[in-house]
Amino acid sequence: MSQFRQGVTADGRRGDDFTAPCSLLNDYWPGVDESGSPLALVIIDTPTRDTVNRKFGTGSALFGLTFDPCIQIVNSAALNLTNQDFTIEFWTRLAAEPAAIGYWLSRYGPGGTRSWNVNYDRSGNRIVFTYSLDGTSTATAAYDLDIDGVSLASFFDNTFHHVAIVRSAGVVRVFVDGTVGSITSAIGTGSIASPAVPLYIGAAATANLTPVQPWPGNMDEIRITIGLGRYGGGFTPPAAEFGRNVTGDANFALVKLLLGFNEQFAITQGGTVTALPVVTDFSNEGPIDLHGMRTAVGLTGTYFVPNTEFDFGAGDFSIEAYGVRCVGAAWSGIQTLLGCWSHLPVQRAWRIGFDTTNFVFQYTLDGTTIITLTFAAGAAADTAYDFAVCRKGNDIFIFKDGVRTLFHNIGGASIFAPTSISLPLGVLAGLSSGLANTHQAVAGTRIRSFRVTKGRARFVGLSYAVPVLPLPLP
Repeated sequence: MSQFRQGVTADGRRGDDFTAPCSLLNDYWPGVDESGSPLALVIIDTPTRDTVNRKFGTGSALFGLTFDPCIQIVNSAALNLTNQDFTIEFWTRLAAEPAAIGYWLSRYGPGGTRSWNVNYDRSGNRIVFTYSLDGTSTATAAYDLDIDGVSLASFFDNTFHHVAIVRSAGVVRVFVDGTVGSITSAIGTGSIASPAVPLYIGAAATANLTPVQPWPGNMDEIRITIGLGRYGGGFTPPAAEFGRNVTGDANFALVKLLLGFNEQFAITQGGTVTALPVVTDFSNEGPIDLHGMRTAVGLTGTYFVPNTEFDFGAGDFSIEAYGVRCVGAAWSGIQTLLGCWSHLPVQRAWRIGFDTTNFVFQYTLDGTTIITLTFAAGAAADTAYDFAVCRKGNDIFIFKDGVRTLFHNIGGASIFAPTSISLPLGVLAGLSSGLANTHQAVAGTRIRSFRVTKGRARFVGLSYAVPVLPLPLP
């Protein structure tokens, strides 16, 4: 049984046994589709998870701040609307009218690959649903904030409003807070086009599928139901989260996408330590996708402020890094993946890094003189690896993909203490001095999850069962 999968969490997933202290457990995960047949999400430039402004649950997604963040669903075939009734709905919030058009959802490529989108049209003060039957020509239904029940001022009032687009009885309608818009569209039995383009949430896409024109506000409880027009006329908006099963929603089998944003885009967990390490603002990290957090040119890497839990001294420890990968580009020089490490002498403790062909573990006894241990030859592009470095007494054990590749005798020596120089723990970044953080990792590198444990060597045998990701929530 893998170490992260002992016990059972409240939601029925297998969980970590924290009876042994875990200094830091960090899991980069892009969010969860809670429908009955969950789709894979790709997070682009990491929308903010807003835990203060939310309609229900513990968080909402905040888009449109920097880098055009959005969520992409590549496998959108399950979201083909065709000639079926449907309901697209969500809660949204913004304090003032956006300066330009903003897209809530868009499966809409260039001419010939158009399907549908939901956007705010500033020029007409309208919430618009645009769709195409042939991939090129379009039709619209809309809610006019100048003449319909909910006004422009009351919609952009910094509170959440419910938006729904419903196809029922051959007509497409747009609803805001349960009131129907005056601009409807007679679609009859027409079949909405199903091009092979992604669905974007929080933005639209240009001809080359680069996200643009993001919605500059919050979204929460996004639900797409295909095969049912849930609202035929005026209605009272939901007063609680959408049902997550047939008990909460009798039509749950027709729900094809359900996002509540109650899970974090980046999850930080601690074990039984008394002082959990503090992470810097996640907005400075690289984007998160299905393969974890990746480096991004111009961004600093995530780092955790100095903490005695990263000071191993002469004691036992375990450092685990899961889902490490590089896409496309070759590596050059030794780059930092995870560690308390500086490019300056007398400011180095330990790190997992990689050079042109190998992953390595490096440590120092004096902060300057580097001792390098190689995991194993071979660092192929677009390949995920799992690593562990464990010390038990006088020995260090190195593992790659659950198999021990190196045994190293360190004697009774003490690894240099990062706390003596206030050196933080950096992730996918080189650290200069103190808290100064400089980006030095090759773009395209990703890390899915890592765990640091002070005081325990988790693995000392010839092999162990690599945990199945994602890691459980606390």
